[in-house]
Amino acid sequence: MKKKELLKRIEAIEDKLGIKNPVDKFSDLKEAFNNGATIQRATTHTWVVDLKPTWETCHEYRIHPKDLNQPKVGDVCKFWDYDVNSFVIALYATKRDDDYFKEFIHGVYLSKSSTRFFKNAQVLTKEESIELLFGKEK
Repeated sequence: MKKKELLKRIEAIEDKLGIKNPVDKFSDLKEAFNNGATIQRATTHTWVVDLKPTWETCHEYRIHPKDLNQPKVGDVCKFWDYDVNSFVIALYATKRDDDYFKEFIHGVYLSKSSTRFFKNAQVLTKEESIELLFGKEK
């Protein structure tokens, strides 16, 4: 009997007995995925990118290591296009997933109806933000 088939049978028995497991062990990963993180699924010998994770409990998932240092929605970031000295500091609002605009993907809400996308975004600490906005303390 295969693992998937066994898990389905166990779930059917649990449903008949009224046993439910309300804990979603993938809730943090699902939230990261919805915010643009790349998800990987474990295979026998390696991790592979899963573009449409099914979140089956028989699989093991993780955030792709390259995404762990990427800005997330709500982070305070420094945004710029080509010149790192010409920047905006704002909250990371959205990530564009569009093949046409592959480079300008990091979004900042300017108003309720206007979003500006930048080529680069760097997460800032509180201290870095204050220093960029007000200069170094003397």
